[in-house]
Amino acid sequence: MLVRYTLGLEDHLAWYDYYCDNSRRSVWSRVPVIGEWISARHRQRFTGAILKPESHSALGERMIELLDSGIREFSPRFDFATPWQDIVRVVTTEQHLFFVHSSMNAHIVPLRFFDSDARREAFLSFALSRKSPTLGSVYEFLAMRKAATKVTAAVKVAWSLS
Repeated sequence: MLVRYTLGLEDHLAWYDYYCDNSRRSVWSRVPVIGEWISARHRQRFTGAILKPESHSALGERMIELLDSGIREFSPRFDFATPWQDIVRVVTTEQHLFFVHSSMNAHIVPLRFFDSDARREAFLSFALSRKSPTLGSVYEFLAMRKAATKVTAAVKVAWSLS
């Protein structure tokens, strides 16, 4: 299954936002006032990294192909493959499909580039048939959520005492 699409900065920021909202690394960004500043600063740095000339492959037109062996993402400037066993999570949001790599990078596929709902559903079904959620990734996700909830609750208590 093959899809041609174009990645823009907004697509990378969608991945960044998803990652921060679901990662232990972003727990401190939930602290009132200072956390908002930290989050904004990190988002600016991420944006700068994507826009650097040496990151020219991060933006622009590309294709992604789902194969029995894994995912192939390519353009005239690059061509690389990721085996399914290196994909720890397949995530859909309202606007994107993320194939999350064990390095916590992701193949980002904007859903707006599917020419029909049927084609998008077939693409997603194929991906999910090759990559079922692993017990480790489920536990990791639950642990991230639990840690974030504890920190948020502690901050609320500390904030109310001040």
